[in-house]
Amino acid sequence: MSFIFFVIAQSFKSGAVNFINKSSLVDILRAIREAHMNQIYIHPDGSEILRKEYLKEISLSKILTPSERQVYDLKSRGLNKTQIAGQLHKSISTIKKQIRFVKDKLKEQGINF
Repeated sequence: MSFIFFVIAQSFKSGAVNFINKSSLVDILRAIREAHMNQIYIHPDGSEILRKEYLKEISLSKILTPSERQVYDLKSRGLNKTQIAGQLHKSISTIKKQIRFVKDKLKEQGINF
């Protein structure tokens, strides 16, 4: 999961109703107006990120086992093998194998890890 996707998702979980690119005054004014009318507005930059991440999530759920997905998510958050092993109560050698399996599966699908 990309960092910007995480930020957008957490913002909406926290009650945000809009996602905007702050580089445009027009976008800011539109977002304020729509938030005031209780409408959701997602800037095209954000919607493209959400779309790509959504499609990636669908692919990952089809490709990876639940256990591999746990390892993938933790590795994506920046945890090292030792930290992942500790969090999942598995040996480091098991985590190394799972990471290798995940990388191989994703490589076959053209997904970077």
